[in-house]
Amino acid sequence: MPRQQYRTVIKREHPQRRRMLWAVSILLVAAAISLAYLAGEQHGSREPVPWTGEADQLRDELAQAETSAVIDAQATRELTESLAEARGIIEERERELAFYKEVLAPEELSRGPRLRQPVFSATDQPRVWRYQLVVQQGGKTSSGYRGDMDVSFMGFLAGEITTLRLSELDQRLKGAPITLNFRYFQRAEGEIEFPLGFSPDQVEVVVDISKPALEDIRTGYIWNELVLR
Repeated sequence: MPRQQYRTVIKREHPQRRRMLWAVSILLVAAAISLAYLAGEQHGSREPVPWTGEADQLRDELAQAETSAVIDAQATRELTESLAEARGIIEERERELAFYKEVLAPEELSRGPRLRQPVFSATDQPRVWRYQLVVQQGGKTSSGYRGDMDVSFMGFLAGEITTLRLSELDQRLKGAPITLNFRYFQRAEGEIEFPLGFSPDQVEVVVDISKPALEDIRTGYIWNELVLR
């Protein structure tokens, strides 16, 4: 039986060819990854890149910092609003205190019933005005005062002299004058709306006291002198 002979073949691979094969393999792998990524993007199933332990810590610190910044901003805003509200309340209390001190001052209480100067202030609505009327008593009357009070506005409407009454302009009064019933003072507040085109020029306030004795107080003012600036 003839003996089979083996021949050893030595195959030499060029280094440049080996590098080319590696490059092609890497390109194929990169292409496969890119295709998988694009397919995930199209189907809305993008997989997040895994985080390392250090990246997780940085992410948590960033989230905590963002949360802290949001909380600090909200707390600052709420504190600012609270301070503004408290400041407004304090200013209102100071005005009220000054008002009470003024109307209850001894020199004011010794002159008999009197009318304080009315005050009118504009509102955000055109032709709508907020008013404040104060009548106070003086002397040593223990029974107090009763009566009524009304205001008339004289001005021009469509080029003609026109007179309007507060009891007609303030819907809450329903055409009736303000009822007075006080011992030391009474303050009446509300809003009036002038007709379109009406321009007030003068204001007259009439106070009719029926008790403890009949007494009328009639005072005239210039409109511009009553407007709160």
